Amino acid sequence: MVFSRVTNSAMTNIFINDIRRNLADITTLQHQISTGKRVSFPSDDPISADRILRHTQELDKIDQYIRNIKDADGLASSQDSLFDTLESVLMRVRDLAVRGNNEAPFTQNDLDPIAQEVDQLIHMMWTQANQKFNGKFVFGGYQTDKMPFSISNQIEYVVSGLGAATDTLTMPATSTGNISKAITDANSITDIQIFNAATGTWNSVGVAITSDPATNQVTVAGGGNTFNNGDRIRLVFNKDVIVTYNGDMGEKEVEISEGMNVKTTFVGAAADASRQTTIFGTQSEDERTAKSVEAFQLLFDLRDNLYKFQASKDAGVNIINDLGQAITDIDKIRSRITDARAELGGRVNRMELAINRHESMKIENKKLLSDHEDVDMTEALSNLVLKQNIYQAALAAGAKIIQTTLLDFLR
Repeated sequence: MVFSRVTNSAMTNIFINDIRRNLADITTLQHQISTGKRVSFPSDDPISADRILRHTQELDKIDQYIRNIKDADGLASSQDSLFDTLESVLMRVRDLAVRGNNEAPFTQNDLDPIAQEVDQLIHMMWTQANQKFNGKFVFGGYQTDKMPFSISNQIEYVVSGLGAATDTLTMPATSTGNISKAITDANSITDIQIFNAATGTWNSVGVAITSDPATNQVTVAGGGNTFNNGDRIRLVFNKDVIVTYNGDMGEKEVEISEGMNVKTTFVGAAADASRQTTIFGTQSEDERTAKSVEAFQLLFDLRDNLYKFQASKDAGVNIINDLGQAITDIDKIRSRITDARAELGGRVNRMELAINRHESMKIENKKLLSDHEDVDMTEALSNLVLKQNIYQAALAAGAKIIQTTLLDFLR
């Protein structure tokens, strides 16, 4: 028979270590129950901690994608509302163009009210072109902090193509390939100015101005004023005659899923409309011509044809065909906006598919995260009661061990 000697000190140390382990287990269970988490530190369960980190990072990415999509969807709703307003404006302009074409045989007094309403609608379209969303301009490309479209009653260009100095200017074509109708209406021109490079100022010619609708020529009569190639000229009108684009051709994108981006903006105008979708068409970048945005120029021409119908008729110029062409031109603008709305619809569909997928992935990742991180409350409470009972039993047993001393043996 083998006897082993266990000292009181050894029994006491074993008892204390057991009590400490029981208290540690109780503390762990209490922490899990109070936080609801099974794993709070990597040391609790290294494998689960790694998976928790991955699922948490994945949820953060999903939440960012969802925020991106919701922001882009809000912008898309604003754009669709703008397109709807623009189409309504253009439909009204088209109705007026049809009416003006039908009333063309009548007097100028019949056409002036139509021209005035067209002018008001042009300004309404210009206002819509400069709308903002969340403090950013919608149709300016990357240039979202400055107004993309400016409107003016002044046209500037550089004289070219003259054989010699002359007092007669043949006006250049606009971005649409046509002569601005306002230019050939002498009544609408209030001043012609020449830029003085030496002083850096614009100086008024200050003499009588006449124009010939048949030849598209503007004549500055008297005063010995002549024009030369390279002269910078400014024509001032009694109404707005030009809209210029101050934005760029950048198209913003937003990431809606890993490796998947969707465009969120539209370009207001571009030098070459074939490169991308533009809302208001092309704008000439040739400094020899008036830099005019196509859609606005077409409407300006309609307005000015209506205003100067009688004057053109008296000059032997028949603009009935021009009024009829305006209807085709308006349909062209509307078609561009319709194409943009169709493209917008495609973008929205992609975003809806993406957000639905993200919502499903979010639910799945939350479940996996919960499986690794969350504590089973029923099991934890049961274990806590068990550990507390063990702890109390250990204390009772320990009391009998520790109370035995050398004096007990001496008795």
